[in-house]
Amino acid sequence: MWVYATNNQDEPVMAILGQKEHAILSDAQEQDSPETLSVGTMITQEFKLLYRCIYQSSVAFANTPKAALVDVRDLRATEDTAFAQVSPNDHGSLSGLNDPDHPASAINTLGVEKDGGLSAADVGVGEALTTLNRLLGQLRLKEHGTNKKRVIVTGADRVLNSGTTIIQEIKNLVLSFDGAQIDFSTGQIFASDGITSLGIDFVPETIAAGEYFNYSITLIPAEVNLNNTISAQLIILPAAASNAVSTDAPKAPFASGTKLGQITVRESGGGIEDISESDISQLGTGGGGGSGTGDANELLERLKNRLQAYGSFQYMTPVIFSSIEEDLTDISSTAEFSVVNANYEFEFVGNEFVSVQMLDDEFLSEELPVNQVELVHYWDSENLDTGATYEVSRNGGAEYQTVTMDRIGQSDTYRGIHTFADEAANSFSQTVGGAVASVTDFTDINELPRIFTLTGATSVKKITAEITKTLAATGFVYAVAVKDDGGGSPSTDPLDNLGQSQYVSIAGLSAGSNSVDFEMEFTQPAGDYHVIFKTDGSYKTDYTNSAAANKIAISDDGSDIVYTLVGLELDLRVRITSGTAEVVSEGFGIFYKDDNLVTAVDGNILRHLERFVGDVDNLNEFSPSYTVDPFLTTIYEWGTGQAYRYGEAWVINGAGNVEFPPNTFNKPENITLEFLQISGGSVDNSDNNRLLMAANHFGSLNPALDLSVPDRGFHLRSADGTLYEIVVKDGGVGFDIYEVN
Repeated sequence: MWVYATNNQDEPVMAILGQKEHAILSDAQEQDSPETLSVGTMITQEFKLLYRCIYQSSVAFANTPKAALVDVRDLRATEDTAFAQVSPNDHGSLSGLNDPDHPASAINTLGVEKDGGLSAADVGVGEALTTLNRLLGQLRLKEHGTNKKRVIVTGADRVLNSGTTIIQEIKNLVLSFDGAQIDFSTGQIFASDGITSLGIDFVPETIAAGEYFNYSITLIPAEVNLNNTISAQLIILPAAASNAVSTDAPKAPFASGTKLGQITVRESGGGIEDISESDISQLGTGGGGGSGTGDANELLERLKNRLQAYGSFQYMTPVIFSSIEEDLTDISSTAEFSVVNANYEFEFVGNEFVSVQMLDDEFLSEELPVNQVELVHYWDSENLDTGATYEVSRNGGAEYQTVTMDRIGQSDTYRGIHTFADEAANSFSQTVGGAVASVTDFTDINELPRIFTLTGATSVKKITAEITKTLAATGFVYAVAVKDDGGGSPSTDPLDNLGQSQYVSIAGLSAGSNSVDFEMEFTQPAGDYHVIFKTDGSYKTDYTNSAAANKIAISDDGSDIVYTLVGLELDLRVRITSGTAEVVSEGFGIFYKDDNLVTAVDGNILRHLERFVGDVDNLNEFSPSYTVDPFLTTIYEWGTGQAYRYGEAWVINGAGNVEFPPNTFNKPENITLEFLQISGGSVDNSDNNRLLMAANHFGSLNPALDLSVPDRGFHLRSADGTLYEIVVKDGGVGFDIYEVN
């Protein structure tokens, strides 16, 4: 028996039974050699002889094989030439090196760098190849093993030997996709099991006999799951035509999403030929191309540039369809989103695109109304609508107002600024309290507050309450709105004062019940607030606590007062209606929060900046946020240093705006105008200043500035700290002075 060392990793030592017999031991030792062995096709070139064992057999032996070992020779140090020319000192000299007979498990990965895709778990070449296959195996298109009319799409996740899971993302969320099977003969799309229908089938194209046809495969985002992953669905799009030559067949366009690849099919007998690996064109290595484009980035940069450099607004919401697709689209839209081109197609005249809420969360927390917006819209340059209607709504679409848009030169861009007019109807109405059950008197000392809650950013326009007048009550009643102090009570911090209504003359009320509107405007985000109803000193002086007293009362629900808030919930929306058929919108940007750039340099100087592009905007009318005194304001152009004075270069027009002659600034450069009003009695029209002037009933011959109320005066504080109201008597013959409570 001959004992050999082999290259078999599992059973490295092999014994081969000798093929000769001898009657005498010395004959066996001298005449038998490994060269006499015949082993057929065994890979003997890499065998190494170790030992020769000689056995004697006899029926007299008691063991089962009837044999005994009688001679062992150690041959490890000898040069063995039995099996061809073995040269163990040089592996490259062996024959059969190209034979595929080395299993991957026989080779280890010692010395291989493993700081990338491979890990310490990839000990052998087999494990390493498995890891590499999984690294490249996400979202792959593969030939089906049995149904050759189908193509397999592998899943998004792959677990490596190290335990690491390789994942994919789409729309900035982790993709949840287990794979699919696509049947190009029926148009059905199945889950990875090949049985469960995903319900997103397509209609296979009719292909000319014997011709080749291409389909694209794209993965698009679907629903966000409870664990904040996102599922996806497959979109199969056809090419424009077939061709008799495979390489000449037009490629199919991709939808906007994660692009996987293309499949080429060939018509055969009314169906299609089997699909093989050669018919599959894989895009990249999985993960695909995303949804953004260079055009999208360019449009977004144009909007950002306007916001930062040229516009007069602090916030902008971009809606570039190739980036956000349908995310900001209201379901009432009748224009169609194109998954192929990632834009909105208006097939017919009157098709509409309607947005959802455009206001940023940060803006909604700033306690500001939406009074003016700027809309910039981009059409596809080859499918442009010159007759479209552009509208905006600040109350969630309850009422739209038309924006006058101008085309910028001969470009694809339209732009317009819109100042909101008061809505015909208020979209927000909230009654605070239950059904009216009784009334609560205003006494000579009390103030009547009640808390209310806003569920979203809201602009309150007025507060309505039922005021009951008894006999000949006099004086004034008014309302104040304040923030909550954090503990459920009205704040006493003057900075938390939201607004005060006009003083309502009690003498002007009818005896009995009156529905009274307390005009007061303020804008607040969601939260708790309070309305406090108050009376003035003259009412309190006249009040007596008796059944026949001159007094007023406010309706209550049996436990607290009742009133109604009226206004609008801030919800900015855009609606675009096509005036031409077959037009295409690429997107738009909506700007808001007018950045008036008013700076009080010191107590006597007001400063306002206007920035715009001369030959693009060509502005000549401006509305500074402070009240312009024409004799105290000078306007400077930064680029030239020129100073413009009232009468010579500009006037105050009928709308109260500063107006220059047309084309004064029509030149190809950026224009910055600085309005400076130095000293004088003018003040800016900020909310706090206006509230102070309203509380003091300041009058003016200009109706736009007049805040006076008949039989009301201004407030002054005496040396002892008491606040008094000083009222001019009829005919200007003297003053009445009342303590303010």
